[in-house]
Amino acid sequence: KSSSLCLGKSFKVPMFIRDEPRFGYRGFLLDAARSPYKMSDLRDAVDMTARVKLNILHLRLSDDTGFLLQNDLVKGCQDCKADQLEQNRLKYSDDDLRSLVAYAHTRGVRIVPEIDLPGHAQGWGPEYAMCCPGVRRWGIPLKLNQKKTYVAVKSVLEQLVRIFPDKLIHLGGDELSGECFAKGERLGCGRPDPDTCQGISDCLYFFETQLTAIVDQLPAKRTVVRWMDLMESHGGNGVSPLLMHPDIYKDTWGMSWRGFNEVLILGGFQDHWGTFLPRPNPMPLILTSEQWYVPPRPTAKQKNQEFGCNRCFDEMYVSPWGKGAKELYEAKDAAKKVTKLPEALQRRVKGGTVAAFEVEDKVLREWYSWALVCGVAERLWSSSHINDPKEAINRINENKRWLSYVSPGSHP
Repeated sequence: KSSSLCLGKSFKVPMFIRDEPRFGYRGFLLDAARSPYKMSDLRDAVDMTARVKLNILHLRLSDDTGFLLQNDLVKGCQDCKADQLEQNRLKYSDDDLRSLVAYAHTRGVRIVPEIDLPGHAQGWGPEYAMCCPGVRRWGIPLKLNQKKTYVAVKSVLEQLVRIFPDKLIHLGGDELSGECFAKGERLGCGRPDPDTCQGISDCLYFFETQLTAIVDQLPAKRTVVRWMDLMESHGGNGVSPLLMHPDIYKDTWGMSWRGFNEVLILGGFQDHWGTFLPRPNPMPLILTSEQWYVPPRPTAKQKNQEFGCNRCFDEMYVSPWGKGAKELYEAKDAAKKVTKLPEALQRRVKGGTVAAFEVEDKVLREWYSWALVCGVAERLWSSSHINDPKEAINRINENKRWLSYVSPGSHP
């Protein structure tokens, strides 16, 4: 409603201010599984997430390099390589995580946990992760052909529900190593008789049906979020057969990170020779992009940047993927292209996420990382017509000094 602002004692200026976010899901993804963070680092991340008007902390708790829950069945990697030792020493207790949830709640931040399934599972330890000699060392899947894998998955998901009250739970699904299925001596198949497994799609269908049953039996109802990688065509033509099963992903939110075609696939369309066709279960969408990644390590230019340089914002934030802040804000990614989607798909976009994959703890504490996050936060809060990157860069440059005062790295 209308209100007045008193200026001195002589007159009033009538004002009407309305400010609300464009999207309800405005996330910051923190990859704790690959960069060990202390609890104090996580609380600092919650504080900064709230300060830049994001409302979701997407917390990754498992990957090939680590499994961060203290779970009686999943002990993690016991014979880790040198580059995995630090992450696997770190475990968060249930009480640690509950205290983080309570801390975030008082600051208006929801925590959405992620356990990556069925790939990136080497951190579960050799009891559950496939042995894939001669293939890449990331994206390693769970052993889908043993009953105890599903017992462990059920235990882990029940633990998450006890700790995290949010209605969303992220169950990964990215970068699954198909080579393991080809070379892994049929260990990828979940059927009682491995000889009946007809390729990776057949194996994954079995896993996904088992996972769906586990989720349906959880003591509290949750909406599952998945990365879209499992939904791609494993043969390179069209869409994964998993998408065409009416009992798979029917209540799932899809998270896209690779580009515009992913959004069309997730949103209910398949790309087949350039033609977009409807599929059975259109998904609500959460958007992110490689342009929306916080650089994991600071450059010399970032470290030595002076506050007064208004042209330097774009020059500072050049990620290892070659994308600077201008591209990030200008959104040469799904968030801008959402305006080109069919209207029915636009309505299914729930929001977006800026991602901090493998970001060092000392980088996470510094103001320059959060200046970059501000650009994404504005895209998710402000209306679609506020999209001039030059104006945004000026606004964010004006906030540099404020960020330098409030960021965790500005004080002991």
